[in-house]
Amino acid sequence: RFIRKDKSFSITDFSIVNKYNYEDYTRSDLDSGRVYNVAEKKVPSVTTILSKTQSKEKRESLDKWRERVGYEEAARITKQASTRGTEMHHVLEQYLKGIGYLNLSKSGALPRMMAHTIVSNLDQLSRVYGTEVSLHYEDQWAGSSDAVGVYNGKPTIIDFKQSNKPKREEWIEDYYYQIAAYALAHKKN
Repeated sequence: RFIRKDKSFSITDFSIVNKYNYEDYTRSDLDSGRVYNVAEKKVPSVTTILSKTQSKEKRESLDKWRERVGYEEAARITKQASTRGTEMHHVLEQYLKGIGYLNLSKSGALPRMMAHTIVSNLDQLSRVYGTEVSLHYEDQWAGSSDAVGVYNGKPTIIDFKQSNKPKREEWIEDYYYQIAAYALAHKKN
């Protein structure tokens, strides 16, 4: 979306404010899961912890899906969704930085449309304090929130999700835990 102000155009109408001095952690993928390198410590990622603490029912439902569609097809679908999600996140990150990004390739079309759907719902975003914000909580967990800012007048932790189809709320309970973990880490630091 383009916004005209006097004789200039921008792609955002929120302010980008460097309110916090966020650290930037590197991350590693180990056999045990993803970890963030915080100082000299390897701190497990929130998503790794949530994955390892999934209910038996959720693990079984994923296993049944893999069996139903076939393991090769499940791997293909998972890889495609991951690639699409990465591209969608890149579009959104550039938007939140006020830069803009346009991938006109065939593979960029769907992620771009998904990102634009999200952007059309960000009209209440008034400030962005950071994107890809590294957070950790007392060396217990760490992660990277897509953005931190002010939405609808309230301090907000933002983490974008993409899906091929709508999900029931009980299927996304981990998303709430992830945001809660990020909020605790942000408040602590």
